[in-house]
Amino acid sequence: MRAAAARGDHYDSRSPINGVNEMKLIHLGGVLLAGLLPLAMPVWAGPVNINTADAPTLAAELNGVPGPIHLLEIKEEIELSPEQIRRIEDVYQRMKRQAIPLGLELIELERKLNNHFADGTMTEKLLNELLGEIADVYKKLRYTHLAAHLETPTIVTPQQIALYNKLRGYSSEDPCENIPEGHDPEMWKKPGPMFQNW
Repeated sequence: MRAAAARGDHYDSRSPINGVNEMKLIHLGGVLLAGLLPLAMPVWAGPVNINTADAPTLAAELNGVPGPIHLLEIKEEIELSPEQIRRIEDVYQRMKRQAIPLGLELIELERKLNNHFADGTMTEKLLNELLGEIADVYKKLRYTHLAAHLETPTIVTPQQIALYNKLRGYSSEDPCENIPEGHDPEMWKKPGPMFQNW
């Protein structure tokens, strides 16, 4: 928190809005980056739970348009050639170079939004402006991510995509009957928070 104060960010330890909430905001920023672009630490590209996966991933993934990092994570299983690996790594690195500055900008805009509410300087006009900036950066970040997905089907074969989909737990069959290995059947069938009130 002292580092934040030294940078000139708003922080008042007496305010119930700050402190813990600022830490939550920083965590949110990390979640935004990690959820949209798993750049820092790849995780095994195992089956995806559609109740908890992020929308940018699902839009492409569930329609047979895999992400570059997920392809690289299971390159042996889907038998990527050295040339395919090189081309997919190029796509991933290009996406990463574009996405990181956008992700950092998004975090900074969210911090600015939080700080204006925290110090009582938020107005309707400023709120509208900040939300517009946040939406614009988020759109660019999501575009960067999904544009990378668009490149992968030109690199891998339909057979590799079919195997990828199987390994990831995607299927045209009834998802309630086709539960990927390693998932709890009851949890798999349970609706996610987005759908619980429908």
